[in-house]
Amino acid sequence: MGFFDGLSQPGPGVYADDQKEGAVIRFFRLFALRFFSICIANFLLLLTNLPALILAYVFAIFVMPLLSPVLVYDRFIEYIIEFAGETQETIGTLITGGDQLYTMIVMLFAVFFVGFSLFVVGPFQTALAYVFRNYVRGVPNFFWQDYKKALKQNWKQSLIVSIISGVISAVIFLNLGFYSTVMQGTLASIMSAVFIVILVLFMCVQLHIYPMIASLDLKTPRLFMNALIFTLIRLPSTIAILAIELALFMAIPFLLIFLGSNVGFSFAAVFFVLIGFSLVQFINAFYVWEQIERFIATKEAAAASAEESAGEDSDDVSAGLSADRSDSGSVVLDTEEEHEIPDSFGNESLPEEDSETFREE
Repeated sequence: MGFFDGLSQPGPGVYADDQKEGAVIRFFRLFALRFFSICIANFLLLLTNLPALILAYVFAIFVMPLLSPVLVYDRFIEYIIEFAGETQETIGTLITGGDQLYTMIVMLFAVFFVGFSLFVVGPFQTALAYVFRNYVRGVPNFFWQDYKKALKQNWKQSLIVSIISGVISAVIFLNLGFYSTVMQGTLASIMSAVFIVILVLFMCVQLHIYPMIASLDLKTPRLFMNALIFTLIRLPSTIAILAIELALFMAIPFLLIFLGSNVGFSFAAVFFVLIGFSLVQFINAFYVWEQIERFIATKEAAAASAEESAGEDSDDVSAGLSADRSDSGSVVLDTEEEHEIPDSFGNESLPEEDSETFREE
């Protein structure tokens, strides 16, 4: 149990029969309400994921030449010189400009790996997912207390998950690079397409992982399995969310950098430093909690309500039988047996070992 646990009770929008505003309206309302906190969270993400950013930068330098011959450094500089037209006066400027452009591309790859949770420091990612999830749930919250509580509670599993995710990401990109440039032929083209599909699915899984760690008490294999199931049962909407995040986090900054020159680069840098990383994580937390609420929380609430209703009906019948039998000299039925009813969020463990249970609030 962490600090201020008494204030972390289920808020509105949890039960099956509740009426609430549409998801899009609620998202923008929450985003506007929590904008300052989301910006603070972005600085925190950058600071805590600095080791992951360095690792992603090094990996990008290694893997980029495998993905395309154009991304080999020497060839890239040659293409820049050929495209611009080489003269004795401009060759030095072109080489310098090409070097800066190549560095920007490497940096974009690095922020891509971190922004989409392929290379991250897992415990800090989960802690922030917990804070954002509480925003989405609408429960009373305290940023730093909630952050530290989730960090302490989930650091071990989150660290293991981030290592597994990093290894899987590296394997996918290395295979994609191998079949894209090293191997030739029809089989290579087919395998490249297969690994592109695998990459997209894995990014969808990663979208779910850290919000699910913050919300559900699951063992690591079951966590990945449930994230995959959530991806598949809501595949169109999940891919749509991923596409929106790619547009916001990668496409727009890319266009700003490569079409807007120094001014565009400045805008892109401000975006990444101010809100870019935390915006993606906030979208993830909002979307994943909507799915958890839809497929797990409301079903748990409905089951608890049905069980409670059945218990009340049983008590009424038993009380009536007791009165009748008391009058006739028959044995009185015992109606005072206690029945435990799980709360609406299913905080009690379910009978099945691999069933979803919610993190203790």
